[in-house]
Amino acid sequence: MALRVPLTRLLFDEAAQQALSRVLASGWIAQGEKVAHFEEEFAAYVGAKHAVAVSSGTMALHLSLLALCLPDGSEVICPSHSFVATANAIRMAGLTPRFVDVDRRTYNVQGQGIEEAIGSHTGALLPVHQLGLPCPMDDICRIAEDKGIPIIEDAACGLGSFYGKRMAGTFGRGGCFSFHPRKVLTTGEGGMVVTDDGAFAQKVRALRNHGIDAEEPQKGSLFPGLNGRMTDLQAELGLWGLSRVNAWIERRRHIAAFYTKAFGELPGLFLPRDVAPARHNFQSYCLAIAESCPLTRNALAESLAKAGISTRKGIPCIHRQPAYEKQGKILGLPNTEWLEEASLFLPIFPGMSEEEIQTVTRAVARPFGEVT
Repeated sequence: MALRVPLTRLLFDEAAQQALSRVLASGWIAQGEKVAHFEEEFAAYVGAKHAVAVSSGTMALHLSLLALCLPDGSEVICPSHSFVATANAIRMAGLTPRFVDVDRRTYNVQGQGIEEAIGSHTGALLPVHQLGLPCPMDDICRIAEDKGIPIIEDAACGLGSFYGKRMAGTFGRGGCFSFHPRKVLTTGEGGMVVTDDGAFAQKVRALRNHGIDAEEPQKGSLFPGLNGRMTDLQAELGLWGLSRVNAWIERRRHIAAFYTKAFGELPGLFLPRDVAPARHNFQSYCLAIAESCPLTRNALAESLAKAGISTRKGIPCIHRQPAYEKQGKILGLPNTEWLEEASLFLPIFPGMSEEEIQTVTRAVARPFGEVT
């Protein structure tokens, strides 16, 4: 059947096109004034002192971990319930991911699991604000402070999400954001590191530019670095989006509230929600199908596909990926594995029409009526 509702849809208006045209007309498209402006505006938006624009969310994680200067092989505690980039960044920094389980209802790591995983080789904690819901940062920060362990937040999904009065990504030594097209703000590809630590920011800036310190470029490469730079074209698109992101998030929350109300009476569904004091940005709307549900996840996905509704099955566990399966064989991560097999992403994006929202809700409810 022809696709009626995609999982996501990107819409760039005339203002976005004009903004990019201005950058092209300037003749300067590499990292320059637009990147610096985007960094300033982004830092102000999230409430951080410093922001460093980079080429991807993965690069943001990689450079942040390198900037910690941990001994080779140090363990970084993180969830396996995440895109593989989380662990890849750890490995590529010469460190070892130490996977912990997540909570079934929030998809996030919890303080107890992190605390139990800390050992003599633990170098950092890397909580992931999965799908846009912040982790329990009070507990995680308390543990980090008690143990003297730095936090790097994977806030790839967390732009505009809050834990209490602070935005996700502003609790650790560094917070890492992604601007991939599936995120609430996109620059095509791109990322950002935010921090209140000036020395940390300076180190990340140098690492993204082959180890050359921007304040003393005449000294050349002070240490091995990478090309992790963002372009002015990307930054201009980011500035265009940043001025609209609050409205986009409110639209996502509206759609999520509509879904949750519509699905609330359907049996055996775990629905995403705010978990006080965390406030969700609903970058994604992901159902989890409990064992008590009269439908399986795959049956629901097939029914929606026949109705022309695009969906995506749950996040593959990192420890089941070929690159990590040897390490994964010794783990017991039941919630992580259950979520991979039980969860399903539904369409949610700011440009979604009311008719499309209604189409999705009717299509989700229809097979329940057929089996009950």
